[in-house]
Amino acid sequence: QMASANPAKFLGLQSQVGHLQENAWADIVIWNQETFKVEATWLHGTLVHYTSDFLDQVGHQLTLCQT
Repeated sequence: QMASANPAKFLGLQSQVGHLQENAWADIVIWNQETFKVEATWLHGTLVHYTSDFLDQVGHQLTLCQT
């Protein structure tokens, strides 16, 4: 909350950012906890970067979520 919800509320943007829900803007980075390599990145809710390892692990689930 300290890095997302509270600043969004302070700026009056809590309906658009600061949380994960449908129709909210989402910038998300998924890191590999062992190598610190970026596995996937979403900007404004759109998947813009991913590794083949990431797709092997969760790619079948992304087809349900990605438009």
